[in-house]
Amino acid sequence: MNSSYESDAVIGDLGEKIVNGIAAAVRDTRSDLAMYRELRPAWVAEHSERGLANWIHDRMWVHLQQHLEHLPECAFVNDEPERRFRVADRYHFRAKRHDEYGSVATYSTQGALGFMEQQLTLEGMHEVRLLLGYIWEREERQIRDAVISLRDSKDNVIWLVTLAEPAATQQALTPLSPATPTIDGPSLPDVITGEEDTGTTAVGDDNQ
Repeated sequence: MNSSYESDAVIGDLGEKIVNGIAAAVRDTRSDLAMYRELRPAWVAEHSERGLANWIHDRMWVHLQQHLEHLPECAFVNDEPERRFRVADRYHFRAKRHDEYGSVATYSTQGALGFMEQQLTLEGMHEVRLLLGYIWEREERQIRDAVISLRDSKDNVIWLVTLAEPAATQQALTPLSPATPTIDGPSLPDVITGEEDTGTTAVGDDNQ
């Protein structure tokens, strides 16, 4: 295989914005699952594996669009049940849950299996088809590391790279000093003619 398809070359070519956006989407999806589990633990426990995987996929796709869709080199296609996006003309992504060995599960449709067949595109040096996603801890039903994988078929994993996740940006409350109350006109003994509390609290707008 040409060296331009090695993991370091691909990750470097994708660039920091794309790689960090994918990792951040997995991070935020993990937070969504934790919140869902906290609010509705019985619902999460009652999910079938397929049902929970679909729920997670929906949340991850939302976050992928939030982090990447504004980038000019990214183009998303939402043609259910098929979801994918491209980075420029070279990289083509689909989102999948991986196990610790890089294996994925998929419906055995021609489109799904064909996407993971790389031989023609590798020879033609045109399109690189990649899977992004996360490592799934099946016993604990937890999202682990964010990953990108390259394969030459569903079961032939060429490489799998774990992505470092950027720190989540938290919004902070920034209190403002309240204005001193003012009273219009002369005051009479034991009579309050007017009082206004203009104290406010502003929410910081951190860029995520």
